[in-house]
Amino acid sequence: MNMNNENNLYEVPLRVLNSEGCGLPKELAGAVVACYVSAPDFMAAVKRAKLTVESLGYKFDDLVGNSVKEIPIEEWSSYIAAAWPEDVDSFPTQEELPDLIEKGISFLGPLVGFLE
Repeated sequence: MNMNNENNLYEVPLRVLNSEGCGLPKELAGAVVACYVSAPDFMAAVKRAKLTVESLGYKFDDLVGNSVKEIPIEEWSSYIAAAWPEDVDSFPTQEELPDLIEKGISFLGPLVGFLE
């Protein structure tokens, strides 16, 4: 746990529900999405992830499992290449990441929709 209030990078998997204006097709009930969050600790990361999806028009439903994890910044490129090989270009680069984390960024990975 970070005790000096510097930000770390967390992956927070969320279940979100479809709502007007969020951009999901109407036939989908919702989606599972990984929210990548810069925060000083685990609890702040979860709160920031919830606020992020709500600010984008999704209705927060729940965390997915007990799988919130801290991602070491120096392992970002290899982590994303393994987790999202087809979407690597849609994520910040290893070089961009430290400044973005310092600024408190949050962003979403690809969404996986579900019907019910």
